[in-house]
Amino acid sequence: MNKTHQSHDIAEGAYQLWRAAADFEQSASGPGTDAALPEALDYLTETLELLATGVEKASEAIEDLAAGPDGRALSPRARALRWHLAHLAARLLGARDVGPEARRWARDFLDEIGVDDGVLATAAGPDR
Repeated sequence: MNKTHQSHDIAEGAYQLWRAAADFEQSASGPGTDAALPEALDYLTETLELLATGVEKASEAIEDLAAGPDGRALSPRARALRWHLAHLAARLLGARDVGPEARRWARDFLDEIGVDDGVLATAAGPDR
């Protein structure tokens, strides 16, 4: 696969992710949001982990590209880019780590207001 096609793949994936995030944002205050929130937080937690892994892989690709076939040392710009990507991945993982506790609080809140588990299961759909 050539480099142009590879960059297109990552850009297309990021665009699709952006579209999904825009759809999520639009539905975040829609009907049934309260009942679906714990399951949505599960998906968000998993998504953040996948994003962090993708950023780490992009960082590795930068290292491979910058080092070249002769294995030369990374330039200051390549090192800076790798640092920023590592920082981004770490922040995504930090956000991911908040998910389980937020899910627990969402379930506790829904229990408090009387939303039962049957509604939660229905709102989550057949895959959860």
